[in-house]
Amino acid sequence: RYFREPESLDELIELSSIMQGEGYKAIFEESRRQKPYCSMALNWMFCEPWPSAANNSLIVYPAHRKPALEDVRMACRPVCSSLRFERFDWKEGQMFECELWMLNDTAECLNPYEATVFVEADGQVEEILSWKSVRSSANANVKGPVARFLLPKWNTDRFSVRVRVKDHPEMDSCYILVYKQKKARTGVATAMNMDVES
Repeated sequence: RYFREPESLDELIELSSIMQGEGYKAIFEESRRQKPYCSMALNWMFCEPWPSAANNSLIVYPAHRKPALEDVRMACRPVCSSLRFERFDWKEGQMFECELWMLNDTAECLNPYEATVFVEADGQVEEILSWKSVRSSANANVKGPVARFLLPKWNTDRFSVRVRVKDHPEMDSCYILVYKQKKARTGVATAMNMDVES
């Protein structure tokens, strides 16, 4: 549904790893945004006890880390920038939107930070939002503004959205999302030509 048909086993693993990592990031970060109503989030399962072709584990048998383990670690940093998306897949010409947050699970107040959101694809980088957060109390998140960007025509099947926090690279975040080009409307033209010829 999301990506093109994989042409090799390696490509299938790459694409499924992206989906797993982005899915786990969305789950863990959203759970943190919904505290205290959401008190816990965990994945199923952490490690696979035997060889398996497909599983949501973060460590595969016998003890190999999957890329999603790092994605979960990044989503669970004590303080980090975070983006909330409406969906995983986006199309050319759509208005892309994401909500910027600063997540804080520490016992310290969150100082104001300057965060910038970038969209990257097909060799192009666009700054779509710059925001200075407010100071917040300990163990509290800060909800920021919504970034919007009209998706142009790209020659790719995915794009990245990055948050950079000035002077605090340990709080930066990155997300990979699916991009789909508009399909050419050849069917209508073909039907019209058939009518003319007959």
